[in-house]
Amino acid sequence: LTVMSVTTDREEWAGVPSHLLPPREHWALVAQERAAMAADPPSARRTKLVHKRLLQEPSTDLGPPIKWATELRAFRELQYPAYYRQPFHSVPGGWLSKRAAMKNRMAMQAIYRDAHPASCLGLRIDLASLVPEKAAVVVDIGAGDGDGAAALAKTHPSAQVIAVEASPFMIVVGRRQNPDVHYLHALAEDTGLPTNCADAVTITLVLHECPRSAKEAILREGYRILKPGGLLVVADTPQSDLHTYRGFFEPYKEEWVDFDAVGMLGDLGFTAITHRGIFGGDGFVRSEKEVRNVTSETTDNRLFSVTARKRTSPL
Repeated sequence: LTVMSVTTDREEWAGVPSHLLPPREHWALVAQERAAMAADPPSARRTKLVHKRLLQEPSTDLGPPIKWATELRAFRELQYPAYYRQPFHSVPGGWLSKRAAMKNRMAMQAIYRDAHPASCLGLRIDLASLVPEKAAVVVDIGAGDGDGAAALAKTHPSAQVIAVEASPFMIVVGRRQNPDVHYLHALAEDTGLPTNCADAVTITLVLHECPRSAKEAILREGYRILKPGGLLVVADTPQSDLHTYRGFFEPYKEEWVDFDAVGMLGDLGFTAITHRGIFGGDGFVRSEKEVRNVTSETTDNRLFSVTARKRTSPL
């Protein structure tokens, strides 16, 4: 089984509005990914280790049972782009599913256990330190369950932190996990926020799950909502990582290999572009070959980060 194996259809999709149900081909894509995983065990070592760790992770306390039908009906209907409606990580529905939302923190903690004493939650605090101390408005685009936004609120207690997230499932869980976070239900590339409203924008572990056109659209949106001189913080998984997580369906992993964050940010008009190095562990990224040959029980996951600023005057 992959890390986020599927619950029964009846349990998973009970109370879910029809416009949020996944297309049939999701199950076929998951089956193909599992077959590829079985055919190449070295490429699936990390996936199996994360699954093992998930069984050891304490369950996230979400309080009383979630009344999904009631909760989901409260959200407006977004027009999701096709790239978003994928069975990410081999979960039918992808981010539009109960399973992905309810297990997200546990999975992230399992994946980044070797990277920081506090795992992913600790890395999020470290990344939040890149945001200027005096930032008054910080927008976290693609905020998921809000753990990154919560880290920003903790390190910047006087700032208004806005967590932009497209998945109502993630927001429902996030409101229980991080009740003090302010969530905005909107697409990453169309937040609806005013132009020039944010002192800082953060985008963490989002871009590797998008095709190039969506990456550009999301970064343009970040540029639009930043104040002149405002700071963008991008953090994501190194380009070699996704090929050693077979069993996790990653539809854009081939594009990710060639992603040039510095080049794309420059093309979109950002300035003061700075690679902030590798966060986590020993600060080094292993090659795909090195990771495939590892025999110890480590995921060896890291994050890279790049910062950039919106120009203070038009070109």
